[in-house]
Parts: sequence; structure tokens; C-alpha cells
Amino acid sequence: HIYLQAIQMKGWRNLAHGASKHCCDTGFKSGKTGRWTRIASNQQSVSSATSAIVRHEPCSVSTVRMISSSASASSPLSSSISESEVAKFSQLSKTWWDPKENPLIGMNSIRVGYVMDQISSERSLKGKRALDVGCGGGLLSESLARLGANVTAVEPSQELAEQARLHAQLDPRTRTIDYRGGWTVEQLAAEVEETDAEKYDVICCLEVIEHVTDVDSILSSMKRVLKPDGKLFLSTVNRTIKSKAAAIVGAEYIMRYLPVGTHDWNQFKSPEEVRALVEANGLEEVDVQGMVLTSPPFQGRWDWALSADDTDINWIGTYQLASGEADTESSDE
Repeated sequence: HIYLQAIQMKGWRNLAHGASKHCCDTGFKSGKTGRWTRIASNQQSVSSATSAIVRHEPCSVSTVRMISSSASASSPLSSSISESEVAKFSQLSKTWWDPKENPLIGMNSIRVGYVMDQISSERSLKGKRALDVGCGGGLLSESLARLGANVTAVEPSQELAEQARLHAQLDPRTRTIDYRGGWTVEQLAAEVEETDAEKYDVICCLEVIEHVTDVDSILSSMKRVLKPDGKLFLSTVNRTIKSKAAAIVGAEYIMRYLPVGTHDWNQFKSPEEVRALVEANGLEEVDVQGMVLTSPPFQGRWDWALSADDTDINWIGTYQLASGEADTESSDE
């Protein structure tokens, strides 16, 4: 319970992303080491930043890329993307940064802490290239950027990517995030291969695979852009009676924390199912842990902790290129 008290005292649920209309001065605690990293951010309002962007943004590389992204959105989406899911999540763009409307804000700190435990003893991503697949409104992307990573973020929803881009302008450390609205990871993988661009040290695909139509396609594409010594992070919801009761009946129908229809229980996947999928795509499992609520989420407060034993509902895993695949990639480079 000391862990829970620390969460409550330090404003854990607002990790490195600000909240609703303001970015907050927050931090995160490593689930394994118990160390704190402080991450500061500006105190500007979204509305003033948005106004400044509209009136003053120069025609930079990011602007050109935004125009290019808009053009790409008009082309057919990859077969792994459900257009109905894109439309559904696009409707959430205006409330993405509201802690009372988006449970992922509360979960973000524990996810970032897990990622850092798996890849860095120095609590920094400085000099690392990170890819956020299905970035939504930019919660995770901003956290990775504040930790020093050079972040690229792909999001099929133009509306969500634009909201992420606007919110990123509030903090100088997140303004460099390369948001690709209307893009899929399949498109990004093709671009990396066509241009012989540098691959990624860290790839995150969190709370995404339960919303796509072809998990193999996404896994294959992420593997194509992962460095030989890189790490891939996946999180999703397990397909259990417990998860149906909590994530669908409880969260959507009873408590109304999520819009009804946000999740399809049949799309949830167990750690074992995902392990088989990643192995079929030349990857291997490194670690899996559950993410559990430490108290009931009353009044929009979501406090999470990692659990090595309980993966019945939410869980997160670390993956890497299988040994033979990593050797081949290293020799090719």
C-alpha cells in the first residue's frame, strides 16, 4: 500500500502528459526499482497554443509532412485497419486529454514505467528512436519524447493525430514529434524500406491490436522496422470472463467510463495467443506482466500497478527479434 500512497501523493496518474487543458509538473515511478524521474512541462492552455499555431506556424518540414499525411489519408487504408474503428476513435479526439473521459491517462504512467524498466537502466531515452503505433491523441508519444526519444507516431485517424499535434505544441520537448495522421505502420514500413531510413530502437503498440482486423500484418510491419537490438512493446486485454465483466459490462454499460461498443470481447487476446503470433512473425517474448487497478475507479480516478501474476484483464509484454532474425538483420546492416 506504500506504492498506492506514493501514487496518490505524487499525482501519478498525470505522468508526463499534462491533463485536459494544462500540462502538469509530474513524474513517474519505476515499478521495479522504485526510482522517480521528474518530468516538467509548460503551463500554457490548449486554446492559446492552438491559436498561436493557426496564426504563426511557418511552412516547415512538419507542415509539409502534415499536408502529405492528409493526402495519404485519402487512399485506401491497410487491410489491418478497420475503418469503423478509426471513425469510432476519431469521435474521442476532443476529450482525449480529459482524465475523466480517457482511462488511458491513468494507465499511461504504469506503461511508461514498464517500458523504461525493460530498456534503460539510466531512465533516459536520449538518442533512441521510438515509434508509437496507433498513437491516438499522443499520450505515450509525449512521454517518450520527454524522456529524450526521437519519436515518430502513426495514427490512422486524422482527427486524433491533429489533436495530438496541437497538444504537443504546449511543450518544447514534444514539438518535434513526427505525427503521421492518416498513416498505418504498413505504410511507414514501406517508406523506411524504400528510403533506407534508420530503424527504431523502441516500438510501442499499446491498446491497439484489439481494434485491428489483421494482427499479423501489424506485427510483420513492426518487425521490419525494429533494430536488431530493439524492443517491441504490446499491450491489450485478455479474453477472459473477468475481462468481459470489467472492461465491457462494467466500464461501458454500468459505469459508462467508455462509450458502449468501444471493445469487442472476441478481439481480446491472451498472452499465449500473442506469443504464438509474434513467434510466427520472427519475434520472441521477453517478458509479460499484468496491469491491475489498485482501487475501484471512482470519479474518473484510475490507479494502476504491475502484476507478475495477474494478466486476467489488462496486460503488457516485451518482445524482440528472435535470435536468428536478429543475427540476419545485424549482418544486413
